Amino acid sequence: MKTRSLKIKTIHPGTAADYGIRSISIPGYAYVYVQLAEEISDVKRQFSDINLKLDALNGQLPSGAGPISFQSDFGDTAALMLTIASPKADSVETDIRARGIQSAIQTVRAAKKYKEPSAPVTIVYLFPQSLSSNKIILDAAQLFELQAEQAGIMRAPQIIQGSGFIAVNGVSTADDASIYSFIQAFFQTQLHRSELHPDAWEPIIIRDPQETRERLAKVAGDKYSYADLDDFSDLIARTVQGAPETSKVERRGVLPQIVYLEYAQDRLAAYGLQPAALGSVLGARNIIATRRRVRDRTAAGNSQPFRSIPKCKRDR
Repeated sequence: MKTRSLKIKTIHPGTAADYGIRSISIPGYAYVYVQLAEEISDVKRQFSDINLKLDALNGQLPSGAGPISFQSDFGDTAALMLTIASPKADSVETDIRARGIQSAIQTVRAAKKYKEPSAPVTIVYLFPQSLSSNKIILDAAQLFELQAEQAGIMRAPQIIQGSGFIAVNGVSTADDASIYSFIQAFFQTQLHRSELHPDAWEPIIIRDPQETRERLAKVAGDKYSYADLDDFSDLIARTVQGAPETSKVERRGVLPQIVYLEYAQDRLAAYGLQPAALGSVLGARNIIATRRRVRDRTAAGNSQPFRSIPKCKRDR
């Protein structure tokens, strides 16, 4: 941080016995301590002025740095900390999900007309019902379908999509332990962290559709997603901030909402686009620039859609 950019005349002059500004830098963080001059009477006003100047510096920080968090009232402040966590999914949600999964499996297996009742097996991956089976999830399921057949874990696999889940149904002679081992190896070696939703439940193996409810209850995930907890904590923060006794409210541990942009380098080259230019193009189209950041392949925010590659090229 460039302390010269603040240009504050009310800071305590540095001496051999005391400091005006001192900083401590560790990997990933920089702590800067500021001490006001002793003759300053309106301390809150001066700290507010410093805070405004620091807020103005946020836009000048290099990519990946910030935002600056200014603390001016520690030492003489009473604090209240509230922790928000989600309970596990209750029996009502589990029953609803189980009925949908069981119905989908029975429909697919009835069309297949398996000769051996114990031969069919279905691997189910569950995620929040508010999240549709997007392209990333579908691509991962198709890759799993292909590799499971190549590895001999499953024969004649077929993808099943439903509300809050995606499954692969097929025929297998492997036991549950071997199938689980293959699933874990697939997650570790074939998928990126961005392709695993943080609110997803553990995958389950279903041989008898009548056991869907029982197996689902063993891996039941959180009832509320991270997005729900974000909304709840934001409502609490805004409510508490309205109290006259409250001077500051902070939320910690909030997962940022990120959109991952995947592109083909050969297609970009064919249109004369450079990967480094995508960040600036998407960043320029964000409506709320102060709350959104575009970095590497990451973009987030409300914007009008790109309807064609030439349009993206013109906005570069």
